Amino acid sequence: MKKILLALFLLLTAVSNAFAVNMVQKEDVLKRNMIYSGLPDFPPFSYYTEVRSAYILNGAFLKPLREAFKSYSFTPTPYKITEDEIKNPKLLLLSARSGEFQIFIGAMTDTKLFTGLEFVYPAVISDPIHIITTPDGQDAIKSFNDLLKLKGVVSKEEYLSDFVVRKIQSYNVEFVDTSYDAYEKLFTGQVDYMIGSAFFNRFKSSHYGLHRYMVYSKNPIFKTPIFIAFSKITPVLEEYVKAFSEEFSKPSFGRAVKEEIIRIIEEEEANNDGVVPPAFVKEIFEEKSEEETPKNAEEAAEAQDDEQGKSSARIIEKEKVEKSLDEVLEGL
Repeated sequence: MKKILLALFLLLTAVSNAFAVNMVQKEDVLKRNMIYSGLPDFPPFSYYTEVRSAYILNGAFLKPLREAFKSYSFTPTPYKITEDEIKNPKLLLLSARSGEFQIFIGAMTDTKLFTGLEFVYPAVISDPIHIITTPDGQDAIKSFNDLLKLKGVVSKEEYLSDFVVRKIQSYNVEFVDTSYDAYEKLFTGQVDYMIGSAFFNRFKSSHYGLHRYMVYSKNPIFKTPIFIAFSKITPVLEEYVKAFSEEFSKPSFGRAVKEEIIRIIEEEEANNDGVVPPAFVKEIFEEKSEEETPKNAEEAAEAQDDEQGKSSARIIEKEKVEKSLDEVLEGL
Protein backbone atom coordinates (compact mmCIF):
# COMPACT_ATOMS: atom_id res chain seq x y z
CA MET A 1 0.00 0.00 0.00
CA LYS A 2 2.86 2.31 0.91
CA LYS A 3 4.48 1.61 -2.46
CA ILE A 4 1.24 2.51 -4.27
CA LEU A 5 0.88 5.75 -2.32
CA LEU A 6 4.52 6.64 -2.99
CA ALA A 7 4.11 5.96 -6.71
CA LEU A 8 0.95 8.08 -6.79
CA PHE A 9 2.73 10.89 -4.95
CA LEU A 10 5.63 10.81 -7.40
CA LEU A 11 3.26 10.82 -10.37
CA LEU A 12 1.32 13.80 -9.02
CA THR A 13 4.57 15.61 -8.29
CA ALA A 14 5.80 15.02 -11.84
CA VAL A 15 2.51 16.23 -13.36
CA SER A 16 2.51 19.27 -11.09
CA ASN A 17 6.09 20.14 -11.99
CA ALA A 18 5.40 19.73 -15.71
CA PHE A 19 2.35 21.99 -15.44
CA ALA A 20 4.36 24.58 -13.49
CA VAL A 21 7.17 24.51 -16.07
CA ASN A 22 4.64 24.87 -18.87
CA MET A 23 3.02 27.86 -17.15
CA VAL A 24 6.41 29.49 -16.62
CA GLN A 25 7.26 28.93 -20.30
CA LYS A 26 3.97 30.49 -21.39
CA GLU A 27 4.46 33.42 -19.03
CA ASP A 28 7.99 33.95 -20.35
CA VAL A 29 6.79 33.85 -23.96
CA LEU A 30 3.95 36.26 -23.24
CA LYS A 31 6.51 38.76 -21.99
CA ARG A 32 8.49 38.70 -25.22
CA ASN A 33 8.11 41.37 -27.86
CA MET A 34 5.77 40.39 -30.69
CA ILE A 35 7.30 41.41 -34.00
CA TYR A 36 4.88 42.55 -36.73
CA SER A 37 4.96 43.37 -40.41
CA GLY A 38 2.48 43.85 -43.25
CA LEU A 39 2.07 44.09 -47.00
CA PRO A 40 4.46 46.70 -48.45
CA ASP A 41 1.94 48.73 -50.47
CA PHE A 42 -1.57 48.10 -49.16
CA PRO A 43 -2.85 51.48 -47.90
CA PRO A 44 -4.58 52.23 -45.64
CA PHE A 45 -4.12 48.80 -43.99
CA SER A 46 -0.33 48.49 -44.25
CA TYR A 47 2.29 50.37 -46.24
CA TYR A 48 5.94 51.26 -45.84
CA THR A 49 7.57 54.67 -46.15
CA GLU A 50 11.31 55.17 -46.41
CA VAL A 51 12.85 57.39 -43.72
CA ARG A 52 16.64 57.87 -43.66
CA SER A 53 17.31 54.58 -45.50
CA ALA A 54 14.97 52.64 -43.18
CA TYR A 55 11.50 51.37 -44.00
CA ILE A 56 8.75 52.35 -41.54
CA LEU A 57 5.43 50.48 -41.48
CA ASN A 58 2.25 52.58 -41.36
CA GLY A 59 -1.37 51.49 -41.38
CA ALA A 60 -4.82 51.63 -39.86
CA PHE A 61 -4.28 48.68 -37.49
CA LEU A 62 -1.14 49.90 -35.73
CA LYS A 63 -2.44 52.56 -33.32
CA PRO A 64 -5.48 50.46 -32.28
CA LEU A 65 -3.17 47.45 -31.72
CA ARG A 66 -0.84 49.39 -29.46
CA GLU A 67 -3.75 50.82 -27.48
CA ALA A 68 -5.53 47.46 -27.15
CA PHE A 69 -2.49 45.60 -25.86
CA LYS A 70 -1.14 48.13 -23.38
CA SER A 71 -2.41 45.95 -20.53
CA TYR A 72 -0.69 42.81 -21.86
CA SER A 73 2.85 41.66 -21.09
CA PHE A 74 4.08 41.61 -24.68
CA THR A 75 4.89 44.66 -26.78
CA PRO A 76 4.24 44.87 -30.56
CA THR A 77 7.55 45.68 -32.28
CA PRO A 78 8.08 46.52 -35.98
CA TYR A 79 9.94 44.07 -38.20
CA LYS A 80 13.00 45.40 -40.06
CA ILE A 81 11.89 44.69 -43.57
CA THR A 82 14.50 44.37 -46.31
CA GLU A 83 14.49 46.08 -49.69
CA ASP A 84 14.08 42.68 -51.36
CA GLU A 85 10.96 42.00 -49.24
CA ILE A 86 9.58 45.42 -50.19
CA LYS A 87 9.97 44.54 -53.87
CA ASN A 88 8.75 40.95 -53.51
CA PRO A 89 5.98 40.33 -50.92
CA LYS A 90 6.40 36.56 -51.42
CA LEU A 91 9.76 36.84 -49.65
CA LEU A 92 8.08 38.70 -46.80
CA LEU A 93 5.54 35.89 -46.43
CA LEU A 94 8.38 33.36 -46.34
CA SER A 95 9.88 35.33 -43.44
CA ALA A 96 6.53 35.15 -41.65
CA ARG A 97 6.16 31.41 -42.18
CA SER A 98 9.71 30.80 -40.95
CA GLY A 99 9.06 32.79 -37.76
CA GLU A 100 11.24 35.83 -38.51
CA PHE A 101 8.27 37.80 -37.22
CA GLN A 102 5.01 36.68 -35.63
CA ILE A 103 2.20 39.10 -36.60
CA PHE A 104 1.18 39.72 -40.21
CA ILE A 105 -1.14 42.64 -40.98
CA GLY A 106 -3.41 42.65 -44.03
CA ALA A 107 -4.01 38.98 -44.84
CA MET A 108 -6.96 37.64 -46.85
CA THR A 109 -8.62 34.25 -46.74
CA ASP A 110 -9.00 32.11 -49.89
CA THR A 111 -5.76 33.60 -51.22
CA LYS A 112 -2.70 31.51 -52.06
CA LEU A 113 -0.26 34.24 -51.06
CA PHE A 114 -1.29 33.91 -47.40
CA THR A 115 -1.22 30.11 -47.18
CA GLY A 116 0.39 28.91 -43.96
CA LEU A 117 -0.73 31.76 -41.70
CA GLU A 118 -3.07 31.46 -38.72
CA PHE A 119 -5.92 33.95 -39.14
CA VAL A 120 -7.35 35.73 -36.11
CA TYR A 121 -11.13 36.05 -36.12
CA PRO A 122 -13.16 38.19 -36.30
CA ALA A 123 -12.03 40.48 -39.12
CA VAL A 124 -12.87 43.99 -37.92
CA ILE A 125 -12.92 45.66 -41.36
CA SER A 126 -13.44 44.81 -45.03
CA ASP A 127 -11.78 46.22 -48.12
CA PRO A 128 -14.58 47.57 -50.36
CA ILE A 129 -14.07 46.76 -54.06
CA HIS A 130 -15.97 49.21 -56.28
CA ILE A 131 -16.71 50.03 -59.89
CA ILE A 132 -14.80 53.25 -60.66
CA THR A 133 -15.54 55.60 -63.56
CA THR A 134 -14.96 59.18 -64.66
CA PRO A 135 -17.87 61.58 -64.02
CA ASP A 136 -18.75 61.47 -67.72
CA GLY A 137 -18.66 57.68 -67.84
CA GLN A 138 -20.96 56.88 -64.96
CA ASP A 139 -24.17 57.12 -66.99
CA ALA A 140 -23.21 54.12 -69.12
CA ILE A 141 -23.58 51.76 -66.14
CA LYS A 142 -27.02 51.29 -64.66
CA SER A 143 -26.87 47.59 -63.82
CA PHE A 144 -24.38 44.77 -63.54
CA ASN A 145 -25.47 43.49 -66.96
CA ASP A 146 -24.03 46.69 -68.43
CA LEU A 147 -20.59 45.70 -67.16
CA LEU A 148 -20.61 42.65 -69.40
CA LYS A 149 -21.11 44.85 -72.46
CA LEU A 150 -18.37 47.32 -71.52
CA LYS A 151 -14.61 47.08 -71.07
CA GLY A 152 -12.89 47.37 -67.70
CA VAL A 153 -9.40 47.52 -66.25
CA VAL A 154 -7.77 46.19 -63.07
CA SER A 155 -4.38 47.17 -61.68
CA LYS A 156 -1.99 44.37 -60.75
CA GLU A 157 -0.58 46.79 -58.19
CA GLU A 158 -3.60 46.17 -55.95
CA TYR A 159 -3.80 43.24 -53.58
CA LEU A 160 -7.03 41.42 -54.39
CA SER A 161 -8.13 38.12 -52.92
CA ASP A 162 -8.05 35.10 -55.21
CA PHE A 163 -11.83 34.93 -54.81
CA VAL A 164 -12.27 38.45 -56.24
CA VAL A 165 -9.84 37.77 -59.08
CA ARG A 166 -11.76 34.62 -60.06
CA LYS A 167 -15.07 36.50 -60.02
CA ILE A 168 -13.96 39.48 -62.12
CA GLN A 169 -12.41 37.27 -64.78
CA SER A 170 -15.96 36.69 -66.03
CA TYR A 171 -16.12 40.43 -66.83
CA ASN A 172 -14.50 41.95 -69.88
CA VAL A 173 -11.47 43.29 -68.03
CA GLU A 174 -7.76 43.59 -68.72
CA PHE A 175 -5.02 43.63 -66.10
CA VAL A 176 -2.32 46.32 -66.26
CA ASP A 177 0.88 46.65 -64.25
CA THR A 178 0.25 49.83 -62.27
CA SER A 179 -2.57 52.01 -61.00
CA TYR A 180 -1.30 54.87 -63.15
CA ASP A 181 -1.67 52.68 -66.25
CA ALA A 182 -5.24 51.88 -65.19
CA TYR A 183 -6.10 55.55 -64.58
CA GLU A 184 -4.70 56.52 -67.98
CA LYS A 185 -6.77 53.89 -69.77
CA LEU A 186 -9.88 55.02 -67.87
CA PHE A 187 -9.47 58.74 -68.57
CA THR A 188 -8.45 58.32 -72.19
CA GLY A 189 -11.51 56.17 -72.94
CA GLN A 190 -9.61 52.97 -73.69
CA VAL A 191 -11.80 51.32 -71.04
CA ASP A 192 -15.21 52.22 -69.62
CA TYR A 193 -14.59 51.46 -65.98
CA MET A 194 -12.08 50.29 -63.44
CA ILE A 195 -12.45 47.71 -60.66
CA GLY A 196 -10.58 48.42 -57.45
CA SER A 197 -10.58 49.22 -53.77
CA ALA A 198 -12.16 52.53 -52.79
CA PHE A 199 -9.61 52.90 -49.99
CA PHE A 200 -6.53 52.06 -52.05
CA ASN A 201 -7.57 54.19 -55.02
CA ARG A 202 -8.56 57.24 -53.03
CA PHE A 203 -5.13 57.06 -51.41
CA LYS A 204 -3.19 56.26 -54.60
CA SER A 205 -5.08 58.54 -57.03
CA SER A 206 -4.33 61.58 -54.84
CA HIS A 207 -0.64 61.13 -55.70
CA TYR A 208 -1.53 62.00 -59.30
CA GLY A 209 -4.10 64.70 -58.52
CA LEU A 210 -6.90 62.43 -59.81
CA HIS A 211 -8.99 61.81 -56.69
CA ARG A 212 -11.41 64.66 -57.45
CA TYR A 213 -12.19 63.26 -60.89
CA MET A 214 -13.03 59.67 -59.98
CA VAL A 215 -16.51 58.36 -59.22
CA TYR A 216 -17.16 55.20 -57.18
CA SER A 217 -20.14 52.89 -57.27
CA LYS A 218 -22.60 53.62 -54.49
CA ASN A 219 -22.11 50.15 -53.02
CA PRO A 220 -19.08 47.85 -53.27
CA ILE A 221 -19.42 44.82 -55.55
CA PHE A 222 -17.24 42.84 -53.11
CA LYS A 223 -16.29 43.22 -49.47
CA THR A 224 -13.01 41.47 -48.70
CA PRO A 225 -12.43 40.83 -44.98
CA ILE A 226 -8.96 41.98 -43.92
CA PHE A 227 -7.28 39.94 -41.19
CA ILE A 228 -4.38 40.06 -38.83
CA ALA A 229 -2.64 36.69 -38.88
CA PHE A 230 0.12 34.83 -37.06
CA SER A 231 3.07 32.75 -38.12
CA LYS A 232 2.01 29.19 -37.31
CA ILE A 233 5.31 28.46 -35.59
CA THR A 234 4.75 31.21 -33.01
CA PRO A 235 5.37 29.75 -29.49
CA VAL A 236 2.11 29.21 -27.54
CA LEU A 237 0.22 30.35 -30.63
CA GLU A 238 -3.16 29.52 -29.11
CA GLU A 239 -2.55 31.98 -26.26
CA TYR A 240 -1.89 34.86 -28.64
CA VAL A 241 -4.78 34.00 -30.95
CA LYS A 242 -7.11 33.93 -27.97
CA ALA A 243 -5.88 37.30 -26.67
CA PHE A 244 -6.14 38.96 -30.08
CA SER A 245 -9.56 37.46 -30.79
CA GLU A 246 -10.89 38.84 -27.51
CA GLU A 247 -9.65 42.33 -28.35
CA PHE A 248 -10.92 42.22 -31.94
CA SER A 249 -14.38 41.24 -30.70
CA LYS A 250 -14.72 44.55 -28.86
CA PRO A 251 -16.68 47.16 -30.88
CA SER A 252 -14.21 49.81 -29.74
CA PHE A 253 -11.38 48.12 -31.66
CA GLY A 254 -13.33 48.13 -34.95
CA ARG A 255 -14.28 51.79 -34.43
CA ALA A 256 -10.66 52.70 -33.81
CA VAL A 257 -9.54 51.00 -37.05
CA LYS A 258 -12.23 52.83 -39.04
CA GLU A 259 -11.19 56.15 -37.52
CA GLU A 260 -7.61 55.46 -38.58
CA ILE A 261 -8.72 54.65 -42.14
CA ILE A 262 -10.51 57.98 -42.39
CA ARG A 263 -7.57 59.86 -40.92
CA ILE A 264 -4.98 58.22 -43.20
CA ILE A 265 -6.90 58.71 -46.45
CA GLU A 266 -8.07 62.25 -45.75
CA GLU A 267 -4.57 63.22 -44.63
CA GLU A 268 -3.07 61.76 -47.81
CA GLU A 269 -5.57 63.61 -49.98
CA ALA A 270 -4.87 66.87 -48.14
CA ASN A 271 -1.09 66.41 -48.50
CA ASN A 272 -1.49 65.92 -52.26
CA ASP A 273 -4.12 68.61 -52.77
CA GLY A 274 -1.93 70.77 -54.98
CA VAL A 275 -0.78 68.00 -57.32
CA VAL A 276 -1.51 68.83 -60.97
CA PRO A 277 -3.31 65.97 -62.79
CA PRO A 278 -1.68 64.31 -65.81
CA ALA A 279 -2.26 65.79 -69.26
CA PHE A 280 -4.84 63.13 -70.15
CA VAL A 281 -7.20 64.57 -67.52
CA LYS A 282 -6.70 68.13 -68.72
CA GLU A 283 -7.58 67.11 -72.27
CA ILE A 284 -10.93 65.75 -71.13
CA PHE A 285 -12.03 68.80 -69.17
CA GLU A 286 -10.22 71.69 -70.87
CA GLU A 287 -13.21 72.48 -73.11
CA LYS A 288 -15.70 72.45 -70.25
CA SER A 289 -16.78 75.77 -68.85
CA GLU A 290 -16.79 76.42 -65.13
CA GLU A 291 -20.53 75.74 -65.12
CA GLU A 292 -19.96 72.28 -66.54
CA THR A 293 -17.73 70.91 -63.80
CA PRO A 294 -18.13 67.26 -62.81
CA LYS A 295 -20.18 68.29 -59.79
CA ASN A 296 -22.80 70.05 -61.90
CA ALA A 297 -22.88 67.22 -64.40
CA GLU A 298 -23.64 64.83 -61.57
CA GLU A 299 -26.38 67.09 -60.24
CA ALA A 300 -27.95 67.22 -63.69
CA ALA A 301 -27.86 63.43 -63.91
CA GLU A 302 -29.48 63.24 -60.50
CA ALA A 303 -32.31 65.55 -61.52
CA GLN A 304 -32.93 63.56 -64.68
CA ASP A 305 -33.08 60.30 -62.77
CA ASP A 306 -35.48 61.74 -60.21
CA GLU A 307 -37.74 62.95 -62.98
CA GLN A 308 -37.79 59.54 -64.66
CA GLY A 309 -38.03 57.61 -61.40
CA LYS A 310 -35.01 55.50 -62.28
CA SER A 311 -32.50 56.57 -59.65
CA SER A 312 -32.75 53.23 -57.83
CA ALA A 313 -31.55 51.41 -60.96
CA ARG A 314 -28.17 53.17 -60.95
CA ILE A 315 -25.22 51.40 -59.41
CA ILE A 316 -22.80 54.30 -59.85
CA GLU A 317 -22.65 56.96 -57.14
CA LYS A 318 -23.73 60.38 -58.41
CA GLU A 319 -22.41 62.39 -55.48
CA LYS A 320 -19.02 64.04 -55.51
CA VAL A 321 -16.16 61.64 -54.98
CA GLU A 322 -15.15 63.66 -51.92
CA LYS A 323 -18.12 62.29 -49.97
CA SER A 324 -17.43 61.39 -46.37
CA LEU A 325 -15.50 58.18 -45.82
CA ASP A 326 -18.00 57.40 -43.08
CA GLU A 327 -20.45 56.56 -45.87
CA VAL A 328 -18.01 54.15 -47.49
CA LEU A 329 -17.19 52.54 -44.16
CA GLU A 330 -20.82 52.03 -43.15
CA GLY A 331 -21.57 48.34 -43.01
CA LEU A 332 -18.02 47.17 -43.69
